[in-house]
Amino acid sequence: MKTLFIILLLSSMSLSAAVVYKKVNQDGSITYSDAPSEGAVPLDLATGNSVVMPALVSPQAKTDKTVKTPKQAQVHYQLSIMSPTPEQTIRNNNGEMNVITRITPNVPGQYQLILNGVLHSAQTSGTFELEDMQRGEYSVQVRFIGNSGKVLASSNMQTFYLHKASALIKAN
Repeated sequence: MKTLFIILLLSSMSLSAAVVYKKVNQDGSITYSDAPSEGAVPLDLATGNSVVMPALVSPQAKTDKTVKTPKQAQVHYQLSIMSPTPEQTIRNNNGEMNVITRITPNVPGQYQLILNGVLHSAQTSGTFELEDMQRGEYSVQVRFIGNSGKVLASSNMQTFYLHKASALIKAN
């Protein structure tokens, strides 16, 4: 009995919603209604909806930049510190030295030098000229930033030592 009541209720709702009236007003606007009014024309909704829905794409796929089409190849960048070499001791009494890097493949962008965990400088050249450095141990790393602002590559962290002759030692 309960099932029959639900079926009758649903069928009456679908029958009453099956007639829609369209009226073009004097100002050109269109009014749709389920109640007839003067000048309203009933619409035939039996033909159904002819709209084709596009395929659903997940929100992640729209924003995920790593999704590649088959034609796109993922480029792997490699950034290396050519000088100083790992664990190298540099002898310079003026505290001057160069950090020389190389990226492959070669693309335009910006190099960032991180010295002892702190951003030291950023420039478009892969050679950094350091001056007035104190003697001691230094850790160095370089990041390469593409024109889009994304970090494309980072070098390994490596250590070097700067040695200056002591002022206490007198030459004979």
